[in-house]
Amino acid sequence: MSRHIVLLSGSNRSNSQSVKVARYLRDRLEKLELCDSSELIDLASSRLPPWPEADTDRVWNAQQSILKKATD
Repeated sequence: MSRHIVLLSGSNRSNSQSVKVARYLRDRLEKLELCDSSELIDLASSRLPPWPEADTDRVWNAQQSILKKATD
């Protein structure tokens, strides 16, 4: 079974403390070999559309794909 970890930085500010902590945690998980792979979802760079507006750029689908890897 693959151990895939997805970290989510929920701040909408670029280069926020949240994303710095998430990057640090991702690096530590990989260095300590606590996961096989990891991904970081940074909401500041994702530009998700407000809910329930139409997702014309299909951004939600991309995020769903990343999260699904962590649950398989």
